[in-house]
Amino acid sequence: MLRRATQVRSELARRCWGGLLPPTPRIQRVPAAWSGGGAQVFALRDDDTGALSNGGKRRKHASLLHALREHGCTDAVILAGRNSFNAAAIGPVLVERGVRPWLVEPLPATSSEPAPQTLMRLATLAVFPEPQRLAVEWDGLAAPWLPSFQAIQHATGDWATDGWHQHSQARAAVGIARKLLGRGRTPAVVPEGACCAEAVAGAATLGADVAISIAREAAQSELPVTVVLDAGTGLSAAAAVAGLEACLLENDSQWVSAAAVVDLTGIGAKGHWDVLLGLARKEVAAALGVETVRELQCDLVRPATARSFGAVNSTLREELLRAASLAGLVVDPVYGAKMLHTVRHQVLPSVHSGSVVAVMSGGAHGLGGWAQWASKGLRA
Repeated sequence: MLRRATQVRSELARRCWGGLLPPTPRIQRVPAAWSGGGAQVFALRDDDTGALSNGGKRRKHASLLHALREHGCTDAVILAGRNSFNAAAIGPVLVERGVRPWLVEPLPATSSEPAPQTLMRLATLAVFPEPQRLAVEWDGLAAPWLPSFQAIQHATGDWATDGWHQHSQARAAVGIARKLLGRGRTPAVVPEGACCAEAVAGAATLGADVAISIAREAAQSELPVTVVLDAGTGLSAAAAVAGLEACLLENDSQWVSAAAVVDLTGIGAKGHWDVLLGLARKEVAAALGVETVRELQCDLVRPATARSFGAVNSTLREELLRAASLAGLVVDPVYGAKMLHTVRHQVLPSVHSGSVVAVMSGGAHGLGGWAQWASKGLRA
C-alpha cells in the first residue's frame, strides 16, 4: 500500500501549489493508559502546522491557489463571517501570491435598515483584521447557484448543498465578481470554508498521508485499521476519505477496514455528508484518471458530549487534561478533546480487532486561551 499511497499523493500534489502543501504529518502511539485498554490508538497530528491554519486548511488552500493560478485570477471574493478562521488564514496567502482578496460578510441591521440577509459590506483582507470598508451597490443580481472557479459567468449546483444560492451574501459576491470582470479583472468566488470542487485535490492528500503513515507503522500496529476524522465543514473529511480510498487496491482490505467521521457541526442532520462524499469521490477519481475509487464503510458519529459546535463543558476539560497527562497530547477543547473523547467512548467499544488512527485536525486556533490550562496535565 505504501507504494500506491505515495503515487496517489504525488498525483494529487500536482494539482496543488507546492509551497503550501504540508508534509506527511507525524504519527504517535497513544499509551494504553489513556484508552483504558482495547484497541491500540495512534494520533496523526495534522493540527499543529500553524497558528491560523491547520493542515486541512493548508491543503485546501494549496489546491485553491493552484486553480487561481491556472485560471489567471487577479481577485478572490471570499464568503465568510467576521470571525472566520478560513478567511484569516487564506487572506495573507493570497496577498503574498499577488491575488487581491475581498471579504463579503453580513452587516448587523438596525430597525430602519433592510433585513440582515440583504445588507452587505465589502472589505479587503489586505489590511485585515481592520479592513477598509467599501460600499456594495445592490443590484438584485440573482445567482441560482454558487459558481465554481471554472466559470464565474456560469452556474453549477453541485456544491450548493447548504442553500447558499438563496443567501444574498452569495448573490452579492457574484455581483462583485461580475463588476470586477467589467473592470478587466479576473475574479474567483471562494465559498465559505473554501468548500468547493477546486479544494478537493489538496484536501485529499490527507487521506494519502494517512495511508502512508499506516503502511509505515504496519509493523508496530495491529491490522486492520479504523480511521477516525473530524468532519469539520464536511468537504475536508469527505476528500480525505476519498483520498484514503484511492490508496486501497482490491486486495488491501487487511490494511484499512472502515472510516468514522466525528460530526462536530451537524452536517449529517443537514443531509450534506452523503452528497459531499459522493462528489469528493468523483473529484478524486477524475484527478487520478480513474473511473471510481474503492469505497470504504464510512460511519458518521455524533460527539459523545457537548454536541453543539464550539461547545465546551467540564467533561471536555477533563478529557483535555487526561490527554496531556496520560498521552502527552496537548489538544484544544473544541476539536481535539472532543475528538479524543468520542474515540474513547464511542469508537473504541465498536472496534473488536485491529487498531485506530485518530486524525487530529483542530489546529492551534482552536486552542485559544486553553494552552496554559492544558499544560497543567503535562509531566515534567
